[in-house]
This record gives sequence, C-alpha cells and structure tokens, in this order.
Amino acid sequence: MLAAVLYRGGEGRPALPWIIAGVVLYAVSLVVTMGFNVPLNDRLAAAGTPARIHDPAAVRARFESAWVLWNSARTLATTGALGCLAWAMRVAGGTGRV
Repeated sequence: MLAAVLYRGGEGRPALPWIIAGVVLYAVSLVVTMGFNVPLNDRLAAAGTPARIHDPAAVRARFESAWVLWNSARTLATTGALGCLAWAMRVAGGTGRV
C-alpha cells in the first residue's frame, strides 16, 4: 500500500498499475483466508480431536474439497500478487527509484 502512495506520480507512474494489482490480489487472498479457510478450519477443529472422531473419513469428506478449492484460490491470488509486485519492481527499476 505504501508503494502505491510513493509511486502515484512522477517517474514511478508506470509501476503504479502493477503495484495496485498486487495489492488488490493480496487483499483478495486475505478475504479468502478470513472468509473461507479460517471458518473451514474452525469447523474441522469443532469436530474434535482425531482420537475422538467416530468417522474421520466422513469429517474429511465434508471438509477437504471446499478447503482445497479455497486454498487453491488463495495460492493463485498470492502468486499473482507476487508476480505483479515483482513486475512493478522491474518497471520501476528504470526510474532510479527503488
């Protein structure tokens, strides 16, 4: 976020769209984490300790596919954020600003 403020004008302007895209993708990953992965983890924890779960396979079946889906979305978002911010650094490298 600070990078977006610092590069909003002048020589750093070509890097700004990449910085904004990186920040947005990172925010998406946080929303997915807090909105989907954490509640799913809480539901799994509520099922009890593995030694006390009557049917672990059933618990896993209810949990796994949704968790994998949202974890994949989170992974893609953070990877995209990293790529955008790395490209912003490449674009900004020619401006003399780091």
